[in-house]
Parts: sequence; structure tokens; C-alpha cells
Amino acid sequence: MQFREVQKFNQPWIYFIIYAVAGLFLYFIVKQIVFGIPVGNHPMSNIALVFTFLIPLGLIFLFQSFQLTTLMNAEGIFIEFAPMTKKKLNWSEIKNLEVIQYGFVGYGIRVSSKYNIVYNTSGNKGLLITLKNGRNVLVGTQKEADLKMFISKNEAAFLP
Repeated sequence: MQFREVQKFNQPWIYFIIYAVAGLFLYFIVKQIVFGIPVGNHPMSNIALVFTFLIPLGLIFLFQSFQLTTLMNAEGIFIEFAPMTKKKLNWSEIKNLEVIQYGFVGYGIRVSSKYNIVYNTSGNKGLLITLKNGRNVLVGTQKEADLKMFISKNEAAFLP
């Protein structure tokens, strides 16, 4: 018995902005390096232009590699926000689980005054984990119904 969810950033506007910036720098590279037409009144060096182009390419790679995985099983709750962090919460540390709807908390790993630590890729529904030490962890979900069903079926076995 386990629940597993894998999420990626799927907001088109994020990719649109990054690809637009990459496209703009690619245009500058072609104009300045290929055709020899300097870009602007004080053009960057060709090497600086190429290295600057690598920034949006790196962001594209980074956003493509981000992945939020939530796994709940007999051992506990495992949260991985690859490639950055992994967290394991043993059932003995957890006081309560609740699937909630929340306001916008941002994307990625966030610190929140209301929820303490938030792992989110999109949406406004998530698993609020209340720890015995009083802290909270909020993990966004796109599988609200499946998560609620898993918790209702297994909560008594996991939580005291």
C-alpha cells in the first residue's frame, strides 16, 4: 500500500519567457557574430554574448529537470524535489494529515509563515502535514482525490 505522485513544472508561461529570452540572445549572436552587425551602442564582446546565451539555456535545462515526487508508504512520507532536496518524515513524527486548498504560495521550495515549508509545482491543493513538534510541511498535489482516498484508507494504520 503506497501513494506515489510525480509532478513537473507545466506552466507554459514559464517556458515561454525562458525560450523568448534564449531566442533573443540567439538573434543577437547571429546578428553580431554571423553577420558582423554590432548589437546596440556599446555591444558585448562575442564571447560575453555567447556566455550570456548559456544562462537561459541553463534555466531551460534546470526547469526541465525539476521534479516533485511524493511517496507515502508504511515507512513514512518521502518528499523529493529533484535535483535539490530529499526529505523523509517518519510516521512517528507526524501528528496529522489533511488535504487542503490554499492560496498562491509560489512555486518550488518556499518558506511560509502559515505552512512553514512548502513544496509546490502548480495548483492550489496539497497535503498539509502537521508534525508533532508543531511545524508544518505542505506538499502540492495534482491527485487530490487519490490522495484523500489513500489517507482515509490508511491513516489509522500509520498515525497513532
